[in-house]
Amino acid sequence: MKRNCLLLFLVCFVSGFLLQAQPLEVWVDDDFTSATPGWSVTHFNRIQDGINAVAEGGTVHVASGTYTEDPYVDVYKPVTLLGEGRDAVTVEVTEAWRGVFYVHAANVTIAGFTVVSVSGRGVGIWLYQASNCTVKDNAASSMDHGVYVEVSHSNTIDNNVFDSMTTSGIGLYYDSNDNALTNNYITHSGFGISLQDSSNNLIKNNIIPNSNWRGIALVAGSNNVVEGNTVESTWLGISLEYSSNNMIRNNTCNSNNVGIYAYREYGDVIENNTANSNRKRDTSYGKGIEIIECSEVMVRSNTVKSNEFVGISLYKTANGLVEGNTAESNSIGIYLGEASNNVVRNNFANFNDRGIYLLRESNDVIESNSVYANRKGIYPHECNEIVIRNNTAKSNAYAGIHVYKTPNSLIEGNKVESNWLGIYLGAANNNIVKNNTAN
Repeated sequence: MKRNCLLLFLVCFVSGFLLQAQPLEVWVDDDFTSATPGWSVTHFNRIQDGINAVAEGGTVHVASGTYTEDPYVDVYKPVTLLGEGRDAVTVEVTEAWRGVFYVHAANVTIAGFTVVSVSGRGVGIWLYQASNCTVKDNAASSMDHGVYVEVSHSNTIDNNVFDSMTTSGIGLYYDSNDNALTNNYITHSGFGISLQDSSNNLIKNNIIPNSNWRGIALVAGSNNVVEGNTVESTWLGISLEYSSNNMIRNNTCNSNNVGIYAYREYGDVIENNTANSNRKRDTSYGKGIEIIECSEVMVRSNTVKSNEFVGISLYKTANGLVEGNTAESNSIGIYLGEASNNVVRNNFANFNDRGIYLLRESNDVIESNSVYANRKGIYPHECNEIVIRNNTAKSNAYAGIHVYKTPNSLIEGNKVESNWLGIYLGAANNNIVKNNTAN
């Protein structure tokens, strides 16, 4: 009995010693051989061997070179993988269907690599059920996804470069929440950044030119913040669909077909963005900000200039607020169509064909706006019960305020100057016009 206890003690002691003996740092170089001091203990020529050898929480230093790591690099424990730089270290696999790096652990850092799929398909870095991981300073080109994040949370993806991704530069899917995607450069990809069924994420200070479909796309997520990004020369710059309570602010979305697009959203705030020079391919595009079939969306303090069709468009969108925007040199500055209970106030709508144009709206309030040098300043058409008050309409070529086929409305306290027609009502009845100044 004593002998058995002694043997058990020795086994446990030796096992514990071996576990403790795993190094906290190892080095990988494709020039290392079995003649290298520390070979197979702290020095290796494959990244996977370094991961297997290093202690949890340790660091694998990877020297410049090219590493073939078929079928993939399996990152299954907390570890830091530190390459000499994305211009110096290339990691390649033949088929990257599970990623060049496949991460299914917490507290992993991958930094300083270029990842390559020889077949041109698959994923650069795949995070699956991973948390508190950092992916930074990496590069990838010509595969399906640069970084693919699935059922993962509280990760940081920062300062990576992705080019020519078939699907997306960075994709977050299936309850990937509380992640930060910052300072990445993504070009010539299907989607620059794509989020689906994911919430509470931060997308900030990314530069995304020349995407094939959408620069940043959010579908079925809530409480995401999209801030300070530059998205240019794509079909839809920033798009939101079937989501709620997202914050879109301080972005630059120029020279797209639509700068910012929202469809069936609720409670979003779109503020302090610049969406200029967006050009149309058909009559539905060439818009700075387009909101369709949404509710309780706030569009405020944005600048929309020189868009070929509309600066700000709300279509079939109720209970919205359009406030404090500058809409200049568009065909239509601000457009609302086929909805109700919207408020448009304190906007500057100048040098457009139509400054503020309402079509088949009801119970809207248009107040305290400045509309200068348009063809028509404020133009409700086939609307009902519209309040137009305390606006300034000056130097518009045709009419400062043109109310057409719009009954039961109030036109009050407006200042109209130097227009061809100051206030013009046509084909309507039961309107009240009072306390306006027309010079």
